[in-house]
Amino acid sequence: MSRSTSAPEALRTLRQRGSIAMGIVAMIVGGFMAVLSLFSGDVSLVFVGVMLLLVVPHAATISYALLPFEFAFWIGFALPFGPPLGIARTILVLLA
Repeated sequence: MSRSTSAPEALRTLRQRGSIAMGIVAMIVGGFMAVLSLFSGDVSLVFVGVMLLLVVPHAATISYALLPFEFAFWIGFALPFGPPLGIARTILVLLA
C-alpha cells in the first residue's frame, strides 16, 4: 500500500526543505564574500588606514605584512588594478 499525498502537502514539504537549503547556500555565499572582502583589501585597507591616521607604531609593518596575501588574491582572480594600486599604496606608506 502506497500512501498518497496531496499536492499542497507536497508543495509545503518542498518549500520547507528548500528554505533550509537556501539558508545554507546564503550562509556559504556570505562567508565566501566575507573572506573575499577581507583579503581583497577592503576591510584591511580601512583598518590599516585608520591605524596610520592614529599613528599606531606598527601600522606600516602590518600594511606590508598584508601585501603578499593581497597579491595572491589579485593574481588568483586576475584583477587588473590590484598590483598597481598595491605598489602605489606601498610608496605612499613609505613616504608617510
